[in-house]
Amino acid sequence: MLGVAVLVVLAGFIIPTDGRYPVIADAAFLFAGVALLLKNGTFVYSKYVKFLNLSFALFIVAVLFKVQQWPGANIMLMAFPLVVTVVYALWFFSKPSKQLLDVLKLLWVPIFLASVIVKMLYLPYATELYLAQLVVFVAMLGIFISGNFKKLINS
Repeated sequence: MLGVAVLVVLAGFIIPTDGRYPVIADAAFLFAGVALLLKNGTFVYSKYVKFLNLSFALFIVAVLFKVQQWPGANIMLMAFPLVVTVVYALWFFSKPSKQLLDVLKLLWVPIFLASVIVKMLYLPYATELYLAQLVVFVAMLGIFISGNFKKLINS
């Protein structure tokens, strides 16, 4: 299972995203990457995951507001990355031991969320934020693969 997720992430670098299916390719790449990070980490077993679930609910409501063009959608969309970043940072600082992969995850979460929101709101610097989060993600993926090479080969 873990090996399949890594292959999907690596395929995300190969699949051209400027053709007919850019959203599907990006979504598959991102889903596999997030699944790798969550499977490897302990965040999903912490008490902070409840707050993260509430923030995802806020995000879904914000997207519905944005689709309906109701007032307050942009504010709710801006609140989502802030809440997720704060929750993840609280969890990170409560961890007894921190490794390089944990620090990169802490750096990637706000950059990734900011790039998504900036792209959704058609604000400037969306491409730069996307490239920054991609660089951090590739670094995380490299560290993850090098640290779990034997598990990946056996799965």
